[in-house]
Amino acid sequence: MNKKRISMMFVMVVFCFIGLASNAGAEIKRSVNGVGDALLFPFFDADSLNYVCISNEANNWVQVHVRLRTAGDSIEGKDFPLILSPGDMAIFEVTRVGQTDGLWRIDYSMDPHNFQYVRINSSPVKSLVDMGTLKNDYATLASADILSDAARTEANKRYGYIEVIGEAIFDQGLNKTALLTPGGCTNTVQYIKAGNTLSDVPNVLSGKLYVMENKYETGMAYNAIAFDNFRTDGAVHRVDNYLPDTGVIVSSENSTLNDQTDVAGDNYTYMFAADLARATAGGKYEALVSANNTWGPTFADGDDYLKDALDVTFGVSSSVREFEAALRHISIRGHYFNATGFQTNLVLTFPTKHHVIVDPALLAGITKFDQYKIAYYKAMKALAPAYTAELWDTDENLIMGSAPFDVSPYVPGVLEPNVLPNELNLLTPNYPYAAGRFVIANFSDGSATRYLVDANATLPVVGLSFINMSGSLGYMTETQY
Repeated sequence: MNKKRISMMFVMVVFCFIGLASNAGAEIKRSVNGVGDALLFPFFDADSLNYVCISNEANNWVQVHVRLRTAGDSIEGKDFPLILSPGDMAIFEVTRVGQTDGLWRIDYSMDPHNFQYVRINSSPVKSLVDMGTLKNDYATLASADILSDAARTEANKRYGYIEVIGEAIFDQGLNKTALLTPGGCTNTVQYIKAGNTLSDVPNVLSGKLYVMENKYETGMAYNAIAFDNFRTDGAVHRVDNYLPDTGVIVSSENSTLNDQTDVAGDNYTYMFAADLARATAGGKYEALVSANNTWGPTFADGDDYLKDALDVTFGVSSSVREFEAALRHISIRGHYFNATGFQTNLVLTFPTKHHVIVDPALLAGITKFDQYKIAYYKAMKALAPAYTAELWDTDENLIMGSAPFDVSPYVPGVLEPNVLPNELNLLTPNYPYAAGRFVIANFSDGSATRYLVDANATLPVVGLSFINMSGSLGYMTETQY
């Protein structure tokens, strides 16, 4: 597979200020202007230089949670909170270029002050991931069978996607001088201990990812997908640990500050043994998702307003289905080129697969984390949605059609079924024509209630297409649906 990948979406970023009111109970939707309270960067390739930019369009200080997930299994490679000052844009680089261990690193040398605002722990806390090196620590959570799978291991090392979730507005602002004092780093937990208050993050976040072949050489960029009203005050949430404004997520980069000692200790800190020992619905759920997460909010922690199988199974609120509804599509379609040194490839990303796979049945006979991870990732590998594909040329001819047609419309045939085994799938179709269009549809994963594909055969997916120009970065766009 070629080393160079790139992406670009058509959504434009516009400015949005804190005066926009939070709309409690509003439906989670994809933002039409690229500004929201949660972001998804659906693709990066660590064999290139990936520059991630996260912007705060508000005139207030905002804390967000950033998580980089792996392509093969959505394992948390690295996560951290990030505090953005009014009008701030945080920048960091993700790449494994020059690294002998094949693992990507996060380099924030271009924007050091934003990482001074939030201390990244220099040693493990409560047996959780060591945040000190800012490298891809997927192996800490991966199971033994995943680590022995060479192809999946390479996917987890090289490719990934990024989620950003707005946690809180600091109502009284922050003292920048104190913030940069050694040991004075601020987070939402410490902030309210000082008697300050927090507010829900409105739709003020936007993002862009630049993919460069080499420093200061050719490259492209795409805008992050933004979600409006991912979490609002007054709605139902999996965790509400700040009752003055339930749109707020009270979380710390230090897990010891997230109380796990009481039976209701669901504070975005996922520790298998401790959570399971609480013997509560919330504890069992957090134990189950600990195979993919250490701490911090996820896409399960937004507004919950649909009564679905995930809510019923766990007895806890979850926004996974609500989030998926903003991404579900009947088909993925676009145009392609098939010429020497100029061929279209595809990327399909499922940012919720690791959420819907969790099931209390996976815990049967299991008491240890290593046992659970093997059962969990085996179930992940087994869930590979099937699809069918159509490849047309510019004269409306379809491959494997009984005869060529020179007029539209044409009732399509289909190519042989294929499957999508990973959270992030890179496809290189075998095109029969020099140019034309593709249609990927008829999704199925064997279930209409619990897994990715619903009864209407829709799939919560982000589709991208890019041009491979003989190993150079090519044009990339989000596919049409």
